[in-house]
Amino acid sequence: MSCFRQAACVVLLRKTKVPSDECYEFFLVKRNPELKFMGGFHVFPGGTVDPEDAAIPLGDMSHHDFRVAAARELFEETGILAACGPAFPNPQVLKHLRHQLLSKSISFQAILDNHKLTLDGGDFLEIYCSANISICEERDTKGLYAKARAGEIKDFTGIS
Repeated sequence: MSCFRQAACVVLLRKTKVPSDECYEFFLVKRNPELKFMGGFHVFPGGTVDPEDAAIPLGDMSHHDFRVAAARELFEETGILAACGPAFPNPQVLKHLRHQLLSKSISFQAILDNHKLTLDGGDFLEIYCSANISICEERDTKGLYAKARAGEIKDFTGIS
C-alpha cells in the first residue's frame, strides 16, 4: 500500500440569509468528470500539500503549509483568492493569474509577492478528518476502490 499524501482542503461556509435560520450554506466544487480520482463528484476544494507551500510566510502557526496549500488549491480550483493587500487584483487579473498558476508559469508565492498580498492563516481553522478505508469503499458509488484494487487505477490513495 502506498503512503497517504499530505493534503488540505477548504470548507467555505456562510450563514443563510434568512435571519431566523441558524443554518449554513457550504461551497462545493464539481470535479471534472474526466478526472481519474473523484471525477464528477462535488467536493470541497483542496489538494496535495506542495513543498513550496512551506516557504510562504504565515506567521508561526502550526501546520502552516497545510493552510497555504488550502488557500492555493482554493485559488487553483475556483479562482477565489483568500488573501488581502492594499491593491487587490481585479477579476480579470485574477483570472489571468489563475491561468498562469495552473500552467505553472508562475508560483503561488510569486502571485502573492508581486501583488503585495498576504495570507491570514488566523481565518483558517484546522480540522483533522480520518476515514476508515472500508467505509470509503462502502460509500463508493462509482466503484473506484474496486477498480483500484483490481489494478485498473494506479496510485490510488489508500489502495496502491
